[in-house]
Amino acid sequence: MRSKPHGVSLLIMAMLMLAATAYRFSLISAIALPLKVELFEPISALRATELLGSVLAAGALGMVFCFPLAGAFLPAIGYRRAFQGGIAIMVVGVFLILGADVFAEGWGVFIAVWMGMFLIGWSNGIIESAINPLIAELYPKARAQRINLLHASWPMGLVVGGVVAVVLQNSGMDWKAQLITTMALPLLLSLWIRRMAFIPMAEHTDKRTHRARWRELVTPAFFLWALLIFFAGAAEIAPGQWMDLVLSNSAGIRGIWLLVFTGVVMTLARLGAGVVRGIHPMALLAASTFLAVLGLAVLSEANSPGYGFLGAGLWGAGVSLLWPTIIACAADRFPRSVTLAMSMLGMVGLIAIFFAVPWMGRVYDMATIEAAGGAEAALALSGDKMQAVLESAARTTFRAAILLPALMFPLLGLLAWLDRKAPSRN
Repeated sequence: MRSKPHGVSLLIMAMLMLAATAYRFSLISAIALPLKVELFEPISALRATELLGSVLAAGALGMVFCFPLAGAFLPAIGYRRAFQGGIAIMVVGVFLILGADVFAEGWGVFIAVWMGMFLIGWSNGIIESAINPLIAELYPKARAQRINLLHASWPMGLVVGGVVAVVLQNSGMDWKAQLITTMALPLLLSLWIRRMAFIPMAEHTDKRTHRARWRELVTPAFFLWALLIFFAGAAEIAPGQWMDLVLSNSAGIRGIWLLVFTGVVMTLARLGAGVVRGIHPMALLAASTFLAVLGLAVLSEANSPGYGFLGAGLWGAGVSLLWPTIIACAADRFPRSVTLAMSMLGMVGLIAIFFAVPWMGRVYDMATIEAAGGAEAALALSGDKMQAVLESAARTTFRAAILLPALMFPLLGLLAWLDRKAPSRN
């Protein structure tokens, strides 16, 4: 029997769904090497890493394709069926990966794993497209706070997933058994979802309203919010992707420890923003952007673990609040298309990752070549000279990364000006 909708229960469910997604992301990253060795090297030893990169990217591609469709059709589906459908698609994706080398061979194994990853990404897209508007509609007077609280479960899930992965691998557990653990929490949640009462969708699905939802987004204001989340997504993901490889050469400590510390800081920052009231979302975005710029500046000059942790903490505290606060602001400013606006912004934020991550890689390569005195000299580097060149390249790379959050300042100024012109939409 289903009870009346209860805000706290729905918030906890949404947080657990997002944490399960982050846990799965972390576990899949941890089993990347066994996937490469057992599944892709028998196909092509020389291209095994390339094949691994392709299947890992398939998850992000699935989310990118899912976001606009989920945003458009979620009002017709409803929250319950969206969550149940997302879990079902995830299960299919996991079993495709588990059975790839059992029911296929050669390139068929690669295709099966790629499709499995794509479906897992599609599932993640459905779930995130549903949880954001659900919380936005549950807490219309505290959207920024509650959506930040919701997104605190993402770094929490990453940290838990990383720790569990290390424990399971040290125990000798097979990669398939590790992957199976990613289904446990979602399947338990599916049983809870069956008994839960959900609030009705705020958006309707008749043709007139459907056209109005799209018209509301074809505006200069939404274009500016899309640009803002583009740079926010780039500023959050790209430096983190390169932290271990790049900063391990300059900060005097493995970059992975800086990344773990950042995850803890992000969790605490989002939990804090989720309960603190009275801060205007635009002021929160400006302060977060400043911290992100300052953190990257410190990281670019970090030559000791102390400065590394300081920079990582400032950067993590800053970027942690950007994505969820932008999503919350979209719900406030585009009330007729909350679900669609959130989904489209999520898609733009993910697309940014495809540009920003390789861009930082190119900056690092070019900085290495320049510091070495040419490509041939870079290939011949060794010893202390190599260390000096890599330290210089690391600083150059993170100085360049400062541009990503810095470009958000003029966008925030324009959006604040638009807010003053239309105060009723604040």
